[in-house]
Amino acid sequence: QLNYGYITKSPNRCTGCPSVVYTLNLNGVNARLVYKSGSSYRLENDPYWQITQDGANWWVVQPDGARLRFGRYLAPETGAYEGFTDSKYTTYWLARHEDANGNLTSYFYDGELGRYTNTSGSQISYTRATHLVRIEYTKRVGQAAAPPARVLFNSELRCNNNLVATECNGTEDFPDAPTDLNYGQTTPTYWSERRLDNIQTQVFDPNTTQWRTVAIYDLAHAFQGQPSTSQKLVLTEIVQRPGGAFQRSAYSQIEADTAELRDERGTVP
Repeated sequence: QLNYGYITKSPNRCTGCPSVVYTLNLNGVNARLVYKSGSSYRLENDPYWQITQDGANWWVVQPDGARLRFGRYLAPETGAYEGFTDSKYTTYWLARHEDANGNLTSYFYDGELGRYTNTSGSQISYTRATHLVRIEYTKRVGQAAAPPARVLFNSELRCNNNLVATECNGTEDFPDAPTDLNYGQTTPTYWSERRLDNIQTQVFDPNTTQWRTVAIYDLAHAFQGQPSTSQKLVLTEIVQRPGGAFQRSAYSQIEADTAELRDERGTVP
């Protein structure tokens, strides 16, 4: 699961303290937010970042002039804000990064729904896991045109065999995912039923107004360990193959022949 940065809100167990705790995780920094005044916060070990809350969004301004916005995640197809939240637990994901020169990077996510039962017996929906599905690069702030480049992150179910529906149904089909936590919980649990399957790099062609795939990276996985005890899904191989206009010089002859053979078999999107 790829995480580029987020802010979490959770209940504060401290007596006499603020009712909620906000924590920022970004670029190796993991620290609580300390309230200053109005809508302003700072980090516990202050790196001189300006942090403000604006409704459902958070803004972080760094000393180099970069501005980062965190909020409910952006759906990949519509660009609309989505994500289930409740009054106690919320995650605000990095959605936008503007550098000091006005270059804009946007982040889009998809989520997995979870439910738990609160103390009143009501079913509460929340986002149990969030996946980065697209990053758009090098667009200018205020520009309406499509960004020149993007990266797509495609996921699959992390079950025994995601090509067979009957092998992705029950708890036993997910050896390293705690799917039993889907039921009977009184607090949120955070885990995922999915894994990263492949990554695509694309550029936008303004002449055809279409996205062209430059390369595809397939990630192969396998379960290791004994089925009777515990198994863990591990990455076993990364295979790079071309997409769109193919430049043979960028690959070895063997890689090129393999890619073309897979194209002939109809296995390359």
